[in-house]
Formats: sequence, C-alpha cells, structure tokens
Amino acid sequence: MLGRKFYLFIVAIFYYLPVHAGNTVTKPRAVFHGLPMSDQNKSSIGGIADNTFEFFKNIGQIFKGASITVGIGLVLFGILQYQKYRNNPAETSLSTVIVIIIIGIGLIALSLIPMKY
Repeated sequence: MLGRKFYLFIVAIFYYLPVHAGNTVTKPRAVFHGLPMSDQNKSSIGGIADNTFEFFKNIGQIFKGASITVGIGLVLFGILQYQKYRNNPAETSLSTVIVIIIIGIGLIALSLIPMKY
C-alpha cells in the first residue's frame, strides 16, 4: 500500500508542476482522477454516461481483486484454524473451520464470474 501512496504522491507532484513551453507557463493537460479523457467534448449526455460507465467498470475490477484477496486469505485462515482444531478440538469447532473455508472458496469463485460490459 505504501508503494501506491508514493506513486500517487509523485503523480500529484508532476500534475501540479508548471510546464514551460517557450515563454509561457501552462499546466499539463491530464486527468488526475483516472477517468479517460479524449479531445472530444465530454459535456454531452453520452459523454457523461461514458465516464460514469468507465468509473463503475473500474469499481467492478476493484471488487473483483478484493474478492480474490479476501477469499485466499479466508482459505488460508481456515487451514490455520483446522491445524488449531487438530491440536485441540475443544478450542475450535470443526463447523467454524468448514464455514470459513467455504466462504473463502465462494469469494474466489465469485471473482471468476465474467463481468459483462
């Protein structure tokens, strides 16, 4: 996570640095929030809809990645709980271990469902 924050910090610095073009100082033409921008006018209804669609497509990709990460984490946690159950069955119930592993596998399977755009 520190790498991502550092990357955003560097991008912000270069975004706000002025660009010297000849005798004039201008701001770079870029979009900091990550949405694509073309040279067309995006103030029309279709342009707004395109930007909104791209935003939610990116949100879907974030949820997909988070689902894989949490699913793998839950499966590994379930395996650790199973090892704890094997050492002392009174400490952890087997049903808890099974439920954790099933939820982890479900999250991984959920992320493998193709998203239609």
